[in-house]
Amino acid sequence: MTPADEFATLLKTAPAAGRAQLILERLRARVAGLLGRAVAAVPATALFPWAAAGDRSPAGDPFFSVLRQSVKATLGWRIYPGEMAALTCLREVAEYLAREFEEPDATTPRGSSASAIRIAPSRTRPTTSEKVSHAGFVLSSPRAGSTLMRVMLHGHPELFAPPELNLLPFETMGQRAAWFREHGFGWMGAGVASTLSALGGLPAQQAHARIQAWEHADVPVADVYRALHAATRRRLLVDKSPLYAADSSFLQPAHERFHEPRFIHLVRHPAAVIDSLVRMRFHRLYGSSWPTWHPSPWKYAENCWVQMNENIRTCLRDVPPSRACVVRFEDLLADPEGVSTAICTTLGVPFHSALLTPYDGDRLTHGGDRQQRTLGDLHFLDHGKIDPERGTHWQRVRLPMPLDTHTIRLAEAFGYET
Repeated sequence: MTPADEFATLLKTAPAAGRAQLILERLRARVAGLLGRAVAAVPATALFPWAAAGDRSPAGDPFFSVLRQSVKATLGWRIYPGEMAALTCLREVAEYLAREFEEPDATTPRGSSASAIRIAPSRTRPTTSEKVSHAGFVLSSPRAGSTLMRVMLHGHPELFAPPELNLLPFETMGQRAAWFREHGFGWMGAGVASTLSALGGLPAQQAHARIQAWEHADVPVADVYRALHAATRRRLLVDKSPLYAADSSFLQPAHERFHEPRFIHLVRHPAAVIDSLVRMRFHRLYGSSWPTWHPSPWKYAENCWVQMNENIRTCLRDVPPSRACVVRFEDLLADPEGVSTAICTTLGVPFHSALLTPYDGDRLTHGGDRQQRTLGDLHFLDHGKIDPERGTHWQRVRLPMPLDTHTIRLAEAFGYET
């Protein structure tokens, strides 16, 4: 158990009234250490730089990076810019984090699946009806192993599998940018920038400038897909973006705008996904507007696994088996060559041994400036190899509540024991 885990365990048993002060003391010490200051020089009520400037977005602020590292070292938790936007000082952060130990009621009935993040119609309609060709999609819930699959596929000389593009649900780039701003999901746009850097050798600044030009001109998303495919020099463009499965309407454009697209439905045992989503605090990353929202992070995570996999199954119901397959993450880890061969068949390419060495070469795991990891599993590079042991993680997970009957039935449909 790490010091952060030990402290989190201590806080669970500590009186609720004293948790905030305990967290504050640890946070101040961590921040002071990172800044090279005495603890007394880090006031509990001093305004954060973004709060002092009247800016509601801490993303990109150097002090936010210090704060994020301090929370990680203190509690083992990842915090997100959206959480900190309304907090102005360390004392408020400590009080907010203390409230996270108050477990919401997980017995609240599951709400409507109607999405709270519907995409408003574009202000300018795309001018072409020609379908985009030569594309494939990896569809999954978050934390299902899609980053490993993407990196494996990107090693194939006939495939180009970039970081999360987050393009499919939108008609135009202007509509996409507006939706990201509305929901605080600006970070979702980073995948296209790193892809442009990789394909055209553009510095990060120029890649962002090109995207901004597309957004200003409200360029059709279909044209962006065409531009990316053209730059791949005829490799199959494989788009891995978990966002697509969040709502059934997000997946429909795959049939409407693409000519005979190919699909990989990647699924992982629900216990492993639920555990990972809670540990990574995804309910705070996406927020209450997400379709699977529930005040309990455990029920939120379960809703996420069920609804996203159901959406994918519905989307692929009428796709011929030659263009779609279901892959269990556990099987991919246990038999990477055999499962990769089946994936290649679905994508229409021969098997290549580079799929088995995902940590070799440049697999687009960093941004254009080589300093920042691209969208996907932030811990991917920590693993170092395809590890079959990760496929048994679900057997060691102890969830604090029983799985819903619907979840059990769906898991059994994928061949899982629950």
